[in-house]
Amino acid sequence: MMTPPNDFLIVILTFKFSHKRRGLHTSKMSTLPAPKNVSALIRFSRWAALGTGLMYGLVRFSYLKRKEARLQEADTKIREAREAKLKAEKDAKAKAELDDLAKEAGIAK
Repeated sequence: MMTPPNDFLIVILTFKFSHKRRGLHTSKMSTLPAPKNVSALIRFSRWAALGTGLMYGLVRFSYLKRKEARLQEADTKIREAREAKLKAEKDAKAKAELDDLAKEAGIAK
């Protein structure tokens, strides 16, 4: 087994015995006083606030859910109309391009 260098042992032993002189030793843990009883009014108020918050959250969520459903329906209608318009424009552009190509190639219709 390998022994540590002597300097290392000196540092460890010096700290071991000198930390008490420097005030680094740990003190005993202090004991906390017993917790005080919380009044019934405060406990009731906490539970009432929690219940009120839950109810508000449920009502607000249902309202926002209905509102979002209406917005989604409107967006779907707008998207479908836009896609139909873009498809018609794309078809018209493709037809015009084919007509130009036929005219350049000398193919009669």
